Parts: sequence; C-alpha cells; structure tokens
Amino acid sequence: MKTEKAKSIQKAILVFALSVVIWRLTFMLFDAKKFADNVLWHIGAGLFLSVLICVLMIVMLNTERKINSSSWKKGIPSYLKDFSFGFLCWIIPVTISMYAFISAGQVTIALQTESTTLIVRYLALLIAVFFIEAFPEEIIRGYLYSRLEAAFSPWSALLAQTILFTLFAFLIGSLYSIDQWLFIPGFGFLLGYFRMLSGTIWFSMGFHVAMMTVIQSMGSIQKFIAVDGNFFVVRFLTFVLLPATVGSIILHLKKNRTKK
Repeated sequence: MKTEKAKSIQKAILVFALSVVIWRLTFMLFDAKKFADNVLWHIGAGLFLSVLICVLMIVMLNTERKINSSSWKKGIPSYLKDFSFGFLCWIIPVTISMYAFISAGQVTIALQTESTTLIVRYLALLIAVFFIEAFPEEIIRGYLYSRLEAAFSPWSALLAQTILFTLFAFLIGSLYSIDQWLFIPGFGFLLGYFRMLSGTIWFSMGFHVAMMTVIQSMGSIQKFIAVDGNFFVVRFLTFVLLPATVGSIILHLKKNRTKK
C-alpha cells in the first residue's frame, strides 16, 4: 500500500516538473510578449503547448495502462456537454449580475472597438485562452488530482493540487503582481473543487475558458471592453463569488441526484 502511494506521489511530481518545462519552453520559443500583438501567434503557441501536454498524458497513461479505461470512452459529445455546462455556469450568473448592476447604475460597460470586430476578437481570444490555458492546465490539474487522491483523501488532494498549481504559476512567471497572488491560489482551488465534485476536467475547463476570456478582454493588454465600476462588485462578487457559488450548488445537486 505504501509503495502504491509513493508511486502516485512520484508520478504527480514528475508530471508537475515536466509541465513546468513544457510551459517555459513554449514561452521561450514563442515569446509570450507577442501574444497581445498577434492573436494567431498566441493560438499557435497554445496549440504547440496543448500537443506537448497531450503527448505527456498519453505516455503517462500508457505506462499506467489506463488509456483504455472507461473514463476515456465517454466520447466527444459527453465532453462537449460537460464543457458547455461549465461555460454556462459562469456566463449566465455573470450576465444576470452585470445587467442588474448596470441597471442600478453601479457599473458601466463601453466597447473599445466596433461590434463586428469585437465578436471576431472575442472568439479569437477564446480560442487562444482555451489552448494556452484552460485545456492544458485542466488536463494537468485532473491528472495531479487523480494521482494525489490515490495517496491522500480527496480534500487533502485538493489542497495539495492547489499548492502545486500556485507553485507552478510562480515557476512559469505568472505570479507577477499582488493581484495575481491574491487571485491564482483561489482560482486553482475553485477549479480543483469543481473537478472533485464533477468527476471530470471538462466542467472546470468550460468555466475556466468563460471566466478568463472575459477577464482578459478587459485587461490592460487586450482591453477591447472597458468596465467601470466598484472593484469588489465587478471583479470579486460578479466574476468570482457568484458564479462559483452557482456552479458549486448545481454540481452538488447533480451529484446527489446521481447517488439516488
């Protein structure tokens, strides 16, 4: 038993270390500073990164003889359903909340580009976020959680995964400000919590894409949407707390219904 636990921990550490190398290699080859200026470059870097992460996972799962397990036989329709579910669990409560705050005069939104251009830029950014962040990160998060859960309790695995992803963000240079230090550990915990509740990486992936695409569209680098309002109302309450609460409640209800 101790040997199996040790092996699970060793595999988690190995994948964590290789993931850091892959991310840093991608940023070095593609120069992350160019992402804001050339979205196709950003997408290309994401595709390169995602392919390497998929190769890593295939190798690891083959060594564990899990490549043919039932969890990999659900098929694309099931993955798309879980992904869309996670995406909507962020989009719907945020849309309702933003509409309410705009109507109350607490928040204002101004487009920084034409509406037709906005749609194209938003879709391009969504694709870039999917390949450079959500898809590879959630695959690694799912693997780390599964290996850590084999050695510890689910909650201990969740906390260990959160610590590892915070360290991961630091090692690849993503913890560059106080805001990031405040945001990333909580976001990592939330996505891991969703993975624990849903039993799939695809719900977390959909939630991840929806949230980070909108946040980055308003960031200092992209900024094709300008939002003016109370920081707590917009950033924390609307974009994090409300959708996180809605997603957690829905997943708990779904899990309880499945048990019955």
